[in-house]
Formats: sequence, structure tokens, C-alpha cells
Amino acid sequence: MPISLSLVDSSKSKRACGSESYTSQIEAPPKIEIGKKKEFAPGRSFRPLRFAGQATVELFGPEPTLAAINRELRRDFDTGKDAIQEYFDKRREFLGRVGVPAEDENTTEPEYWTSQWLSIRNYTWAAGTGRSGISWFYRTWDVQTGKQVDLWTWFGSRKESLHVPGAGPVVATSGGSMTPKLRRFVFRHEGIDPGKVEENCESNYKEDAYYDLTLEAKGMRFAQPDFGDGCAIEIEVPYAELGPVLTPAGKAAVRRILESAK
Repeated sequence: MPISLSLVDSSKSKRACGSESYTSQIEAPPKIEIGKKKEFAPGRSFRPLRFAGQATVELFGPEPTLAAINRELRRDFDTGKDAIQEYFDKRREFLGRVGVPAEDENTTEPEYWTSQWLSIRNYTWAAGTGRSGISWFYRTWDVQTGKQVDLWTWFGSRKESLHVPGAGPVVATSGGSMTPKLRRFVFRHEGIDPGKVEENCESNYKEDAYYDLTLEAKGMRFAQPDFGDGCAIEIEVPYAELGPVLTPAGKAAVRRILESAK
């Protein structure tokens, strides 16, 4: 079979590898890429999905609501022309500057998954950046209803925080600041006196400090982003000890967690 070769001339471009004449020959409309299945726990697995540099996940398990949750997760993909163009523009910029079509590192995986609750973590490390380009967020679903839930409402409310983990907006409902009542309870549980902390760590103990709130195997975790300065606070309170600060809805939710673990 004859093969026809043609020369692509980008000699007049300052960044030949990122030029339109070169990249248009190697770019194709993006399609959803399906990764290999990974086991989360016996009977529960997931596989990563990617589209134009974006990431989400598909879940497999015994829960009937997973079909609806998977549809919701698929909607994470922005398939619009602007999103696709932005994806190609970033690849072109890196291709022209360093000769590699770099793109953001995006991952989405389940972090907590039982018959009652499911938590998904989205992580991004923006291409060409250091620690400041890292961001993440968590989302949690009630597996019995298939609806997303805000874990902070189990404690009544949460305060919005301007202190977010890395660049970019932190979406969903995992992050915020503790209310004064919740903060006092959590600090007392851990034996922390916010009036006796190292000077360089004072901002971590203020009322507007940022925390991720997540479900863990034995309790709920309040954790700050770790910037390597030794100041980050991470506290896990056992489910059975959360009662004094839970709302009625929160008590019912935690009761489900404890009963399902028996």
C-alpha cells in the first residue's frame, strides 16, 4: 500500500512544535477514555474515565443507586467547545515551549465506600506548577438514596473559609471552617489549647482556618492541607463520641454508620 508523506513547514514560528500547522496534524477530537478496573473492596470496584484532560470515575457494586451516581459523575465532564479548546491550547503551549504536550494531572477515586455512604476525592495538579497548583475536593453521597450530602450539616452548619488547599476553587461540600462550638469540641477532644501554640502556626488555630471534613473507617476527620511547615492540624473523632455536637439528622446518619459496622 503506497504511503504519502508531506512536509509540515513551521519554520517561521517561534514555537514550531506548538504551531497550528504542526498540531492540527496530530490533534483529534477527544473521546472518553476508559481505564482498567480497580478493586476498592471485595464486591466493589471502579474504573477511571478521562475526557480532554478531565477525570471522573465509574463505580461497580451491589448498591442499586450506583447507576444514578455514575450518571451524575459522568456529568463532571465539560464537553463544550471552550473546554476542549482550552485543553488543546494548554498542550500546544507546553509543546511549543518545552517539546512535551503536558496537561494537568487529574485523578478521581473513591475514598470511603460502604453500603450506606460513598465519598469521592477529586485531585488536580496543574501542569507546570509546584505546590501552589495542587487542589482537591471531596463529595459524599447517601448510597441508600443516591443523593449527595453535605457532611457539615451533620453539625448544623459550616463557615465558608477563604483558606483553600492550593490554587483554584474548591467546590463541592467537603471544605470549610468549623463553627465556634464545633471547634471547641474538636480541640478539647484532642487536648489542644489554641492560646498556647507556636507563633508560626497561629493561623492554623484561628476560627476561619480551613478543614476538609471526611468519613473514615472509625470516625470523622477534620484535616488541614499540609504545606510541610509542621503546622497542619489533623484530628479524627470516633463516631461514637460525636454525639454532643451532632444535629438530629447527624445523629441518625452516624447511627447508620455504627450499625452497618456491626
